[in-house]
Amino acid sequence: MITSGLYNRLIRKRGLSHRSTELRFDAMAEQRLDPESRVTLSKQRDRLGQPLARVDWKIGSCEIESIKRFAQIMVDEFDRVGLPRPQLADWIEADDSGAAAFMDMAHPSCTTRMGTDPLTSVVDPNAMVHGIDGLFVAGSSVFPTPGHANPTLMVLTLAIRLADHLKRRHQIEESRKASIRDRQLSTHHI
Repeated sequence: MITSGLYNRLIRKRGLSHRSTELRFDAMAEQRLDPESRVTLSKQRDRLGQPLARVDWKIGSCEIESIKRFAQIMVDEFDRVGLPRPQLADWIEADDSGAAAFMDMAHPSCTTRMGTDPLTSVVDPNAMVHGIDGLFVAGSSVFPTPGHANPTLMVLTLAIRLADHLKRRHQIEESRKASIRDRQLSTHHI
């Protein structure tokens, strides 16, 4: 609406098309890792008979308290600069954490976390599954921590990084094979 209004006002030399009567803030928060939040296979199957994924997503007290604290800071700041007090979500106003309403952003991640320790991660820094040579994982599942924003660019970055690693790995392997062939040929000519 703002962009459209500015375009109409500045480019088309017309008035603003709408007037806002309210401003809404939605908070998006990064979650702490929780082993109880997980993706598993359900008993339901798709049309090809494959099990469907089931996302069991948990919101902990840390996330709830973070959003409540953010709301209080926002109220304090509005008061400080003389703006009208924002209307907070009912559960925040009532201090009823049990009624907290959260919504996922459809980006489950961290299910095959990247790290150096096989006890706390699934893939190494090159996205190869610990202990299984040649098995690599690409996607937001390798994120070491979840984010609140759309993960597409980071997934793309990790995919390009993995592609570069696989290319180098292939070149090293081909060079090693060529070296072995050269040694074998030189021993046959002696």
